[in-house]
Amino acid sequence: MNEEKRKVAGFQIRGYVGTLKEGFVYFKGSRLAVMVCVICVVQNLCTLPIENLQAAYIGEYLRLDVFAMSVGGTAITVGMILGALCLPVVSQRISEKRLLIHGGILIGILYFFYIFIGMIPSDMGKYISYFAVAFVFGFLNSVIGVTVQVIFVSRVPEEFVGRISGIFNALACSSLPVGSFLLAGLSAAFPIAELYLLTGSLSIAGFILIGRSKGVRKIEK
Repeated sequence: MNEEKRKVAGFQIRGYVGTLKEGFVYFKGSRLAVMVCVICVVQNLCTLPIENLQAAYIGEYLRLDVFAMSVGGTAITVGMILGALCLPVVSQRISEKRLLIHGGILIGILYFFYIFIGMIPSDMGKYISYFAVAFVFGFLNSVIGVTVQVIFVSRVPEEFVGRISGIFNALACSSLPVGSFLLAGLSAAFPIAELYLLTGSLSIAGFILIGRSKGVRKIEK
């Protein structure tokens, strides 16, 4: 009985390894899958300061109380919900390529607006501006994320969707701890304003370079 179980387990492992290998082979040969994964990884890295340094940004830079965290969190949540709901309408007017590239560039530009909020003299003005900018951030983040999922489901062959999604999610998620480690070092060396300025500039430059690459053409239908 134990011998039979070992044989079954060995067969399952060999099947899993073979399936995973096929997924890697397809992923390596698909410019579309590689480019979408690159965009997602870059997006994760670009949004880390806003997501991970919210408390420091509000307390040290904006000089606002804890209530501002609720304002920002609510704005991002509402923006993400509306972004997902509005995507079918937006995608009819704007191509998937432009949604991804221009959306990433706009996220980079938002960092400059985050810096500008700290220059507003009144607390009420800061609250209103922070809500508006956080809402746009959530909206863009949602549009990019949902667009990536739509591309995978609609453009990757059905038999590879599960395998490619697993590889894609593993690569995308692995960028978060690496980015958080780098962010921790940078946040110790730079104040919030300079760190946001640096991230915004690099985000804009990164997505412009991606938009000019040959691989991004595969996103176009």
